[in-house]
Amino acid sequence: MDREVIAQKLKSLQHCLQRIQSKCPADAQTLATDPDLQDIVALNLSHAVQVCVDMGARIIACMPQRTHQNHEPVAAHAVEPQCT
Repeated sequence: MDREVIAQKLKSLQHCLQRIQSKCPADAQTLATDPDLQDIVALNLSHAVQVCVDMGARIIACMPQRTHQNHEPVAAHAVEPQCT
């Protein structure tokens, strides 16, 4: 797995979360009545989720392919990703 790519995605995630925190008002009523704040929060939440999905997909793609014949939890068979 390319650690630099993951590091960049983590920075992007941190930026989104900081932006949400800085723009989210103290009370829900203010957010409910300000469409601009709603847009900023929604856009950054959406982007944060996409970054997490991208990181997960990258990590999973780097893992060795294994098949399981039973229904044991996948975590019980976890291995280190092999991509570099």
